[in-house]
Amino acid sequence: TEQALEELKQEFSTTRSTMHEKTEALKVNINHLEGRMEEENANAQRLDQRINASERDTHGSQRDMLDAIHKQVSDVYQQCGLEEAGRAGAAPDTLFMLGELENKLEDLLSAIGQMPPGYVAK
Repeated sequence: TEQALEELKQEFSTTRSTMHEKTEALKVNINHLEGRMEEENANAQRLDQRINASERDTHGSQRDMLDAIHKQVSDVYQQCGLEEAGRAGAAPDTLFMLGELENKLEDLLSAIGQMPPGYVAK
């Protein structure tokens, strides 16, 4: 029985040593994975910031472009003498002005269609 006890102690010591080595290897692996997770989280945060910045830039440039288009349409609208026909007291929006310009153009094309061909060719 003493020999069995000695074998049991030896087996326990070997198992304990093996488990300690495996535990240390797992701790190293956990630390490595936690480091990778921190790197990936930082990378995701940087990408989110870039996306947000890009969205802000896109929104700003779209707003600038729409403002420029509105200004150009407004200039044409005024040059066609439609400013007085606009909404009373309120500045017309771009779509309203484009609709009015389209109506004016259709009226002019209709009038041209009724004119003598020789007169239109001049």
